[in-house]
Amino acid sequence: MAELEWPGSYCDEAETRPHYMVELKHNYPSSVFRCKLCSRIVILPNTEHGAIKLSDMMHKSGQVKGYREYLASATNTKELLDTVANLQELDRHERRQ
Repeated sequence: MAELEWPGSYCDEAETRPHYMVELKHNYPSSVFRCKLCSRIVILPNTEHGAIKLSDMMHKSGQVKGYREYLASATNTKELLDTVANLQELDRHERRQ
């Protein structure tokens, strides 16, 4: 199964290029997004309640730990992580060719 980390706000360490996230899979109450620029993948809520919950967790525990807590509590995380694992495997396969 895939493991995700919070990608931060920017593609680069110099923080000059923000992510351009595009939704790949919509699955209430969360969706899989991938940055068009750096290909990082993230699962984010697609409801107001979910966004508030994620924000509260990140403010309380920090970005990385709060994001992990959100993933652990989201109802559809396993299915979305399976999707992410498939996407990452496709990326690895494309890079080999």
